Amino acid sequence: MKAHRVSDGMMIVPDDVEAKIFDLLKIREEPGWTGAFSRKQYPGALPNGTRVRKVIGEAGDTHSLGAQATVLGSVVRWPWEELGYFVEWDDEPRCAVFVVGAKIAKIA
Repeated sequence: MKAHRVSDGMMIVPDDVEAKIFDLLKIREEPGWTGAFSRKQYPGALPNGTRVRKVIGEAGDTHSLGAQATVLGSVVRWPWEELGYFVEWDDEPRCAVFVVGAKIAKIA
């Protein structure tokens, strides 16, 4: 079974396909952390350890504009081919969160 789009634009990905994607991207849970994430670094992405801040927000976001975080890893979000990052927000230590690359910027 392949992934398919449903009426609200979301993609439905079968569990076995998701497991293969997570394995390929090395998305895992780590002891002492909340949330699965990858420490892989996508070519051309901000390096792991880079300090970033939130520059674009949407309704329902849990972090306000200007919130700061540290990059843990980066991947291209399938199937949109959009760069995304796993980050650790300063106000949520040891909690890995995925954020679309366009919503954050490197702190100068």
